[in-house]
Amino acid sequence: MLSVPPEQMDEVGFFEFETKIRKMIFDMVEPFQKRLTDDREKIVKLRTDLEASRRKTDDIEYAL
Repeated sequence: MLSVPPEQMDEVGFFEFETKIRKMIFDMVEPFQKRLTDDREKIVKLRTDLEASRRKTDDIEYAL
């Protein structure tokens, strides 16, 4: 909780409040951001694998 009662809020109190709110929002958003980064890496890997599979398929079709 805040160390300053709401009726005695000054600049330092507002700064403390803002910092706590920012930390709370960051803690809520961080898992989504991590999952987003992981998903993006998986998509890049899938695209690479798909392109490799297409090249192999084209090579096989050409050989036949």
